[in-house]
Amino acid sequence: MAITCKAILLETKTIIILLNVFWWMAISLAPVVSHCIQAPYSLSNLSCIGAPPLSVIKCLERIRHWNTKIFSFFVFQVIFESVSLKGHPGYIAVDEVRVLAHPCRKAPHFLRLQNVEVNVGQNATFQCIAGGKWSQHDKLWLQQWNGRDTALMVTRVVNHRRFSATVSVADTSQRSISKYRCVIRSDGGSGVSNYAELIVKEPPTPIAPPELLAVGATYLWIKPNANSIIGDGPIILKEVEYRTTTGNWAETHIVDSPNYKLWHLDPDVEYEIRVLLTRPGEGGTGPPGPPLTTRTKCAGRISAVLLYCMDVLV
Repeated sequence: MAITCKAILLETKTIIILLNVFWWMAISLAPVVSHCIQAPYSLSNLSCIGAPPLSVIKCLERIRHWNTKIFSFFVFQVIFESVSLKGHPGYIAVDEVRVLAHPCRKAPHFLRLQNVEVNVGQNATFQCIAGGKWSQHDKLWLQQWNGRDTALMVTRVVNHRRFSATVSVADTSQRSISKYRCVIRSDGGSGVSNYAELIVKEPPTPIAPPELLAVGATYLWIKPNANSIIGDGPIILKEVEYRTTTGNWAETHIVDSPNYKLWHLDPDVEYEIRVLLTRPGEGGTGPPGPPLTTRTKCAGRISAVLLYCMDVLV
């Protein structure tokens, strides 16, 4: 008989029992993808502040061992997990474990949860998809690696054998890697998915300003210097942003070569040039890198003569 408790405190520890389950099957039969594990159990928590009974049953790994030409053996490591208040011992008693060669009919089971990669400041969304019958009394949520839970998720019934739920993770303000899993508790049993990674990437920014290669009266040759960056790659787009140091306008050009020439500039004018880098995904463009400040050459006597000739012709 299990003890039902009210809530999970933030300072918790996990009680784990590892159980190696062995079984055999003939090679001529197709491998079974899903199995149902059934066992009576008792959960005891002295403080009665832990989670409701046996919140997690998870298959960690499978190792294949060949024995003869007729049979093959598989080893599964199964974790029975619950939560108790830190500093107070808890106990899980499990007996008569049965492994059935088919999915559990009542307990829901999740499809594999996929990793999610976003850029800093963007919305990250996990989609939990489970097989089984959905009930209004079922509770489904997203859980972090440290045991902290998100709010309950709104569930959508796909068909009579499958349902799904999506949830957005708000903590994408800085570069990080964290792990999440889907958890469900229903009248027919509990289920969890695998842990999936939430990878938050930082958009790239050049460390150094562009390098000046050549200067003319109406052009500037530069090298973007985009190899050394702060942030994450891969870089899928390079852009040059330039403006006059006294102006309030700016133009941006795509760079698709190691060196780039800025055309149609004004003579004897000071320009500020920066490089923008973009990585995959929404919000993947980083802030501009350090500026290169340089001045175009004077137009010289030839330009003056041409202007005089044009005035005479007019």
